[in-house]
This record gives sequence, C-alpha cells and structure tokens, in this order.
Amino acid sequence: MLSGSDDRTVRLCDAASGKEIHRWAMSAPVRGIALDPKNPNRAALALTSGVVALLDLSNREPPFEEAGGG
Repeated sequence: MLSGSDDRTVRLCDAASGKEIHRWAMSAPVRGIALDPKNPNRAALALTSGVVALLDLSNREPPFEEAGGG
C-alpha cells in the first residue's frame, strides 16, 4: 500500500500487516498518487507546490522531482 500525506511524506506499507516498509520525505505535502499500470514499482506523485515527483518503489532512492507548468 502506498500513501501520501500533508506531513510531506510518502509511505510504503505492507497491505496485510499495515507495517511501514519505507518512508520518503517530499518537498511539499502530497495531494495525489498514481501507480504506473505497466510497472507497479513506479509512481507519480502530485505535490501541493505544483511539482510532479517520480518514485521508483523497487529501490529506496529519493524521488525525482520536476517543476510543474504554471
């Protein structure tokens, strides 16, 4: 299970136990998450700052953040 929050974190948790597996710190609160249907290890995150972050769940590296258009 993947969740994002106003506390500027994205958390990966085991769906059965609810135990946190990993937590990523973001530059702004998270407003939306979309998983790639062709690769469930990839996620796009919408931040309140207008930034879109790309996250690879198969590793624990920080997300790549790209400024949104505006």
